[in-house]
Amino acid sequence: MKISHLRQLIKEELLTEGYTNYWDHTEDFTSSEWSKIVRLAKAAIKTAEKHGIVIRDGWGKGKPKINNKEIYLNGDGEKNLDHETFRITKKVDPKSPWGLTKTARKPYDAVVATILLGIKKIAPKKFTARADGSLRVGGINKWSNEY
Repeated sequence: MKISHLRQLIKEELLTEGYTNYWDHTEDFTSSEWSKIVRLAKAAIKTAEKHGIVIRDGWGKGKPKINNKEIYLNGDGEKNLDHETFRITKKVDPKSPWGLTKTARKPYDAVVATILLGIKKIAPKKFTARADGSLRVGGINKWSNEY
């Protein structure tokens, strides 16, 4: 087996093993904070669309759900670019004040990572976030729609 072929196999395995974003949400967001978070989510989705990244609802179909209670989205299920649902709520779930979403490095990671970073800035005493790699605006693939 050639080294180049082996490197490609390793790369493919690493890219599909389940890249994950994590967060801790310790207090309910205020109406003002949530309004900023909603605007941030809509702006992130709009930026993603400009880069050819399709964002769907939590099931990978239809439009993403963004309202005064939750943000619920995923990648494009029709093209197998969805993975785990990203869902964040205005109010803390007392049973689970933490969350995670495995994006598997799929293009919608750009939106998930951007939203998480924005929330950290909007409500730093109530919210922390991290990722398996570097949590950054535009996600692990820097707004790329290729997977």
